[in-house]
Formats: sequence, C-alpha cells, structure tokens
Amino acid sequence: MWLLWRAAQKNSPSKSEESLTNQLLSYYRSYADVEPLEMREAMKTLKIVKAGFSQHLWKNKIFKELLMCQMEETGSSTDGLMVVFPQNFDVLIPFQLDPEKCCIDLHESMNQHSSVLLKTANDSWSKVRDNDNYLVPSKLIEILKDDFEGAVCECTIDCLKPVIYETRLAVDICREFKNFSINFIPALRIGTREFVADKPDAEKLSGPFQWRESFSLLETKRMNQLDGNVSGHKVILKIFKAIRLNFPLQFGLLSSYHYKTILLHLMDFQTNASDWETSAISERFIDFLIDLGSCLKDRNLPHYFVKQCNLLEGLSPDATEKLAHFVNQIVGHHEISSLLKSDYPQH
Repeated sequence: MWLLWRAAQKNSPSKSEESLTNQLLSYYRSYADVEPLEMREAMKTLKIVKAGFSQHLWKNKIFKELLMCQMEETGSSTDGLMVVFPQNFDVLIPFQLDPEKCCIDLHESMNQHSSVLLKTANDSWSKVRDNDNYLVPSKLIEILKDDFEGAVCECTIDCLKPVIYETRLAVDICREFKNFSINFIPALRIGTREFVADKPDAEKLSGPFQWRESFSLLETKRMNQLDGNVSGHKVILKIFKAIRLNFPLQFGLLSSYHYKTILLHLMDFQTNASDWETSAISERFIDFLIDLGSCLKDRNLPHYFVKQCNLLEGLSPDATEKLAHFVNQIVGHHEISSLLKSDYPQH
C-alpha cells in the first residue's frame, strides 16, 4: 500500500505537496538551521580550546608513548548537521595502536552492537590495561582527566572543570553569545579501523571494557558523495533532528544516529542527485517517514556498514509499535505540518 501511495505521489504532485515543500524549507531556514554567526563564533572558540588542550597533553610523555595523534573534530559540526543552535561539539583524541601488537576480540554477546574487546601486550599501555591485557576505556579517560584539569587552568577561554562520563570527557565553555559543551572522545586506531569507548553493559560483561567500531569518517564521505550543490538530504535530516528535539516523548525513543542511518539507506534507494534537490524535499521527507514507520513496524534497522547489526534490537516492542503508529498516522492523515513546531528552548 505504501509503495503504491509513494508512486502516486511521485507521478502527480499536488498543491498541498508544493505547500509542504515551502513549509519544510521555511522551518529549516527559520529554525532548524544554526544561525551562521553563532556557528562561526562557536567554531572559533572550539579551535582555540582544542589547540590549547592539545598542547597541554603533548607535555605529558605518556601521551607521546601512546602515539597520540592530532585531535580531530567529528560529528554533526563537521558534517554540517548541527541543528537549532551550537550546543555540543565532539572532538576525537586518536591513539595509534600497532596491529601486530594487539588483538580485536568480538565477544559473542556483542555481535549485534559492533562492540569488541581490545587487547595488547604493549608495555606503553600498561596503565590502561587490566590484568588480562584488555584495554579499559575508563582508565584511559581517567588519565586524560588529570591533564585536562591542568589544561582548563591554562586555557584563555572560560571553561568549567571537565566531567567524566562513561565514554568521554565533557568540558563546558562559557561564552558571551552562548554556552556550549565540548566532548573529548578517546579513539584507538588499528590499521584503517577506529574504535571509541562503548557504554558498558552490565548484563553482558563483568567489566566496562567495551570498544565500539566507529564509522564516522565513512559516514561523512557518504553524506558528501552527492553533488556539492545538492543538499536536500542534509536539510531533511536537520529538519527531523529539530523535530526530535520538540517531540522527545515520541521521537526521543531513537537517537539521532538511528535517523541518520535511515537516511543513509534511503540515499541508496534514491540514487540520482535530482532526487535530493530542494524542489523534491517534500517527496523525500515523506519517503523518510514511511521508511521510519516500516523499520519500527518490523523492529529492524540494519546498521549501514554492519548489516547483521540491528540497531533496534533491545528496544521495547510496545514502544516501537507505539511510535510506528504515531508516524503512520502523521503520514496517512497528511499531518506532517503539525510536526513543524519550534518549542525547543534556544537558551
């Protein structure tokens, strides 16, 4: 039924659909897209803090021994996918591991989540290992925290004391235009693969030693494969990320990464650059919602790069069914414009 409905929409665009295109673009420009001046100011501050912290870390010989690489910005800020206002920035702190001196173990209970255990006998990593030579993310983050506190004291930007989370160090930045946070994320590079700390799962492991393979560079490459003048795919994702902020009880069930994955799969289905021009944005947005409803109904969303990994596994069947019903009601009753509200506080 949905395929027939989709085909009918493609063959005979209606006035209401044209109106929806205008509504979506207006919502994007007036609300979802970050104000350019704010973004430039935030990025300028980010680069100052990143440079200062990096210089401070290099003073500690342990990080040289661990083959620390240059810090890299990652995530929505580098992909042009940040929405509403600059709030959180991600910075990778990569460390190079010799592939011949480490081992990647895929735990049988982790194979649905692309999580692994990393093991090395390299003595440079003795402070980060457990007794079985497994690398422990929390130990690396703890080592980084001590140096970060010193970096905060030396920073020319007003920063608050770093806070440790399970997978990252967060530093709040206080600026006149708006406050925001920087998440510093340790990453381990083994050959061409990159791993970041994963959230520990007490039901599956006796210790928080998990690492998750990161595909952020490949995702960025895929998002940028369309012609540089075509940006409808990014506009759609930013619109939906803004909608998610305003409908947390419904769309908050899934993370932004879930919605990005749905878009990446849709890009494989709609392969022509013309499919993603702004003139076709209402069609693609409807396609996006239909695919979202289908994934929720089937409780199956394959990871874009690890097809056997179902990103919806572990979610409550009742919750996914409820969200699927909500999405299908919105599409079926042509109520998409009701999602375009801007209630999320900007300050």
